[in-house]
Amino acid sequence: MISDVKLSEIFIGKADGSDESQIDDFSNLFYRGNNKYDELANSSNKFILTGRKGTGKTILAKYHEMIQNNKGIFSKTVTKDDIILKKLVEMGSAKLTREEQRNFIKYAILTEIGELIIQNEAKCKKNLCSCKDKKLRKELKHHLRELKNVLNFRYRSFDNFVQSSLEQSAATEEELEGSLSSTLSLARSLRRASQSKKMLYTKSNYLTLINSLTDKIALLTTYNPITLIFDDLDEYDSSLNEDNINFLVDFLNITKKINQNVLKKDKKNNRIIVLIRQDILSTLNSNSHNISKLLQDSTIYLNWLIKMEGKPSDNPLIDLVITKIQRSNQRLWEYKKEEIFKMFFPDKIMKKPTLTYLYENSFGRPRDIVNYLEIIRQEFPDKTSFEASCFTAMEMRYSTRFLEELQNELYIHYPREFINECIKVFDLLHRVTFQKEHVEQVLTEYGNQLTHLKDASEFIGCMYKFGAIGMRIKVDIVSKKNKSKQTGYKCYWGYREDGRVNPDYNAEFIIHYGLKKSLIG
Repeated sequence: MISDVKLSEIFIGKADGSDESQIDDFSNLFYRGNNKYDELANSSNKFILTGRKGTGKTILAKYHEMIQNNKGIFSKTVTKDDIILKKLVEMGSAKLTREEQRNFIKYAILTEIGELIIQNEAKCKKNLCSCKDKKLRKELKHHLRELKNVLNFRYRSFDNFVQSSLEQSAATEEELEGSLSSTLSLARSLRRASQSKKMLYTKSNYLTLINSLTDKIALLTTYNPITLIFDDLDEYDSSLNEDNINFLVDFLNITKKINQNVLKKDKKNNRIIVLIRQDILSTLNSNSHNISKLLQDSTIYLNWLIKMEGKPSDNPLIDLVITKIQRSNQRLWEYKKEEIFKMFFPDKIMKKPTLTYLYENSFGRPRDIVNYLEIIRQEFPDKTSFEASCFTAMEMRYSTRFLEELQNELYIHYPREFINECIKVFDLLHRVTFQKEHVEQVLTEYGNQLTHLKDASEFIGCMYKFGAIGMRIKVDIVSKKNKSKQTGYKCYWGYREDGRVNPDYNAEFIIHYGLKKSLIG
């Protein structure tokens, strides 16, 4: 079946879920075939949305936010910068004790809910009219006015800060600027203000407001349910050190308590949702004795890695791509999904079934497939299908981007210098398959170039855990035709649920197919 629709006339998706949520036809193009939206919308006790980086957490949350707003539920997404800004406004760059941190997290979440209510003040007042108790209705409106006054006083007027006689030191200014990360421009503005006035501005202690905010929000959200989504909190700090681990553990525990004790009515709609990467959740679980049960009861897990059985169009990951292709061009609406797959994809790529090739060259994530197809679509906009030759032509470009994604994922767990040296080891090995002894030889021969990587087991453990390498094990393969046995190989990958968690350091290892071009050419 031949398509007359050019690649430039279809939509595949965007690597960034926030960007995709901004397109005009977002609602129509969103994929619901894996039922994860229904699980999120209907599970009142689940508030953690997790999965590996690139599995679609943000886009799912954005779709849920849109649906909630369409239903009249006050909804918004909050990022790490909003939390960092609140900390700067309240405490500057001061280091908090564990108890102070817990109080600040509760305060920050409550003020975000309060701001969401105030942003929808007119609708809120209208909803409060549904309260039949006249005395209670009057009390609710009073709470709404007080909430607005408190938030305006603390965050919308620099003149309301209480002047302190403390002079802002240059060292504190530099620390302030570094703490704000991606909101550096505001940090610079605050620094210039302090330089010109030679004073530090503070306000009354936020701790005095927590109980009052809790009571007001508990009452107001009874008539005005909210959905507050926290995205990219796992990037609150550039490294996953003890302080950052404690912050994330505290954030999850406090979020659960607020969901249970403050947002008590209409729990499906009245909820705080937290997006966090699976690898980071695993680290939190390993470093905190009291979070395991919380994760078991409260988590929705995004995983696209399933056994490759049946038709390619029945595979959820391929179905996602086909759904976007079909819905993005009206000329394709009348076709079945199986027909669209045959229109746009070859039977085989490099002698492998297309589905097998795509899975072997990715981590089985939507972002990987979207990146590969989008590279081809932009390079060959006038073609009417993703020809096999297009995949091989763009293999290096895709592999480079695939490696960059992996490095970004690793940098939060390991020092940047260590990861960069691990990448260098592949180049020095210059082998698709290798054993531990080969790595040891490289470390011995090039030790002067590898000052942060000293142990072959450390290299193998890290690279296996995150999927850069797999284990290649000899197995007996039974022929389906005559039941005869012959020796073959099976690859195990640390990122797959059907893989092995820990590597056998005596095994043979193989570089991930999607990384070969960028790692060894």
